[in-house]
Amino acid sequence: MKIRKQLRLLQLYAGVSSTLLLVLLLSGFQSARQKITELDVERINIVEPDGKIRMTISNKERVPDPVINGKKYTGARKGSKSAGMIFFNDEGDECGGLAISGTTSGGQPQAGGALLFDQFHQDQTVGIMYSQSGERRSAGLHVWDRPLTPASVYVDRMQAIERMPEGAEKQKALDQIKQEAARGELGMHRLFVGNNADGSTGLTIADRLGKQRIALVVDQANKAHLQFLDEAGKVVYSIPSEPPK
Repeated sequence: MKIRKQLRLLQLYAGVSSTLLLVLLLSGFQSARQKITELDVERINIVEPDGKIRMTISNKERVPDPVINGKKYTGARKGSKSAGMIFFNDEGDECGGLAISGTTSGGQPQAGGALLFDQFHQDQTVGIMYSQSGERRSAGLHVWDRPLTPASVYVDRMQAIERMPEGAEKQKALDQIKQEAARGELGMHRLFVGNNADGSTGLTIADRLGKQRIALVVDQANKAHLQFLDEAGKVVYSIPSEPPK
């Protein structure tokens, strides 16, 4: 009788243990994939199995710091931030994103949106952008020309200059940066296709120094123009031809 009782206890223990194990397994499978009707969060990180971040969805306060050439630049996003999505490449560097903003300031709408694609280790090279300030609006496709030098080199230089004491040496370093930018060495805006803030619509192409050289535009008066400009911005050829000045 004693042995039978012990066997029954063992059978009961085995049954309870098996049931608990089954419940735990089922709950584990359910937790791997759940249907959530509504979820309030400030930021979502999409990561690889090894934990490397690939994308974030966040409000404007929790936008991640930029990562360029493997280095995180804390506090580098200056000015107003926007809610949106940030993408990171296989090496963990920021490589593009989607940003949306909009508010009313002084009774006037102030809004913007941008879908941007970054060059490897550099800033945006292609983008679809919209901006509005009061009644002035623009929207279209932008293309930038970027150098092969990583953007981190320029950012490191600027941060080093900012830490320099005020004086002739700091001003000389700032002037050198400005000269490099004027020569197009830091990148230039090369092409725009879309609606301009003055109410015209068209295509503009700039040279490697960022100076507009070709413009195909339908202006606010519904008149079409094709213009070729020199380095100084003077029209050298136009269709229809411009009247002599």
